[in-house]
Amino acid sequence: MKFKPIELEDKAIIESFTYRYNLCNCDLAFSNMYAWRNTYHTAWTIVDNFLIIRFYVDGSHRIAYLQPLGDGDFTHLIPLLEKDAKTNGQCLRITDCTPEGVAMIRRTHPEFGFWDNRDLDDYVYNASDLRNLEGRRYQQKRNHINKFEDNYKYEYHPLTAEMIEECLHLECEWCSNRSDKMDKLSAEQLSIRLALENFDALHLIGGTLYVDDKMIAFTYGSAINDNSFDTHVEKANTAYDGVFPVINKLFTKHLPENFIYINREEDLGIEGLRKSKQSYHPAFLQKKIIGYKFDKRQVRIKALWKDVFGDDDLIIEQYLINHYSPCCTFTHSEGDVIVAMVHFIPIGDVAYIYAVATAVEYRDRGLCADLMQKALNFARKKGLRMAALIPQEEWLKKYYAQFGFVDTQTPVTFNVWDGYDFGTGNTSKDIAMTLCFDDTKFTDESLVLNILEDIC
Repeated sequence: MKFKPIELEDKAIIESFTYRYNLCNCDLAFSNMYAWRNTYHTAWTIVDNFLIIRFYVDGSHRIAYLQPLGDGDFTHLIPLLEKDAKTNGQCLRITDCTPEGVAMIRRTHPEFGFWDNRDLDDYVYNASDLRNLEGRRYQQKRNHINKFEDNYKYEYHPLTAEMIEECLHLECEWCSNRSDKMDKLSAEQLSIRLALENFDALHLIGGTLYVDDKMIAFTYGSAINDNSFDTHVEKANTAYDGVFPVINKLFTKHLPENFIYINREEDLGIEGLRKSKQSYHPAFLQKKIIGYKFDKRQVRIKALWKDVFGDDDLIIEQYLINHYSPCCTFTHSEGDVIVAMVHFIPIGDVAYIYAVATAVEYRDRGLCADLMQKALNFARKKGLRMAALIPQEEWLKKYYAQFGFVDTQTPVTFNVWDGYDFGTGNTSKDIAMTLCFDDTKFTDESLVLNILEDIC
């Protein structure tokens, strides 16, 4: 496949695909693709009447592909996507999968795993709700607006190309108070400048708010399709209390009436942002599920995991996508089947032992004991200070004691970036056994394990 970097001239052909669907997904707005092209290195191609978008995740080295857009089953394209990914030294990632797309891929490619990442779901609102803010659930929003209107004499104006420099100046002021996030902000500033400099060509719609002839807020967005609009950016001087509810309501009131849905994009797992977006009561969340093509070992690990623990597919797949490390996973195979496994997660100077399992028919042969010893020896060689694990059953304490684990009754707290539960499901029962590698006794009263990075 030959990919072409996204350009303004591609707008019509790309929208001929994106407009066919009632997917209220912010990633399908052409102006978003174009404005972020320098960060994500967005490129596209058409194969068998399907549009394929390729990009780099968060501007990193990791390539991903949007779920192909076209009529019917797209899964015959997966081998082509995988070949392109492998050419770039990558595993295959397909993002923005719909539930229907997930089902389609599972039917034809069972080696795929999926991660339904709540942090990436788009918040989609009824335009009439944002426009009118009616009912008791919006009382607080109306109070903020009333207070703003009492305190300030303001004017609302549609955003035009002539206002670009004022918008950029306000954006710089907004960023100056967030210097701790400058890397991400710099990328956002670049996307805002690129969008505003091509305001008319991208068919953007925007609004501004002025107090005493000074711009204190601006916002803009574009159509995703004929009935859905995406608000790309909303910036304001927060010294003016109530400014965000005011610009949000006025902007929505001035949008064309054909837009019945307003997408205000994802919250990225940021607590304050999530609270703010939920306070506007979304009509629904637009799913953007991520699919990964597993290698043969991952497929076999999943089969053993499901057989022994009975976990849901998405739970197992979330672990394999975000936390599985080949070098920290020890397995025993019989033919093409993995029948025993031990995983450990290196967290700082601690090896957290996890998902220890043996297939029923292969138990009492010492397979897991051998793998456990190999895992602990590897952790020692890596210079880790200690190992910890949480026995799922009381009788397992005697089993783990043979490797030197001591029942120290240590409470464990997991701080996990993707919300995966490494414990028992009940935090009060997350009590660990510990093993010190340097022959000193473990004296800490508790363990806080920060599993904050994607190791894949």
